[in-house]
Amino acid sequence: MALVFWGCFTGSLIGLQQMGFGLGMAILLDATNVRCVMVPASMKFLGKCNWYLPNWLERVPMCGSNRLRRPPRRQPTTRCYSRSESV
Repeated sequence: MALVFWGCFTGSLIGLQQMGFGLGMAILLDATNVRCVMVPASMKFLGKCNWYLPNWLERVPMCGSNRLRRPPRRQPTTRCYSRSESV
């Protein structure tokens, strides 16, 4: 992509030169300012909300080591007795 923009920038047509320079500067600005400064700053600003998982997204299968398996449901640690059973 950089070579294409450089080719446009060094071309003989003024319109292509302007387009090559503009696109090259846009990519450079995106790579430096947005990805190195803005994304970490927004993640720091959002804090725990940055990692919020909506309830509707829990239905999506999990990927990784336990592929397509849901985590087991936690069992209650105390036993529930009915009224007829003695404690």
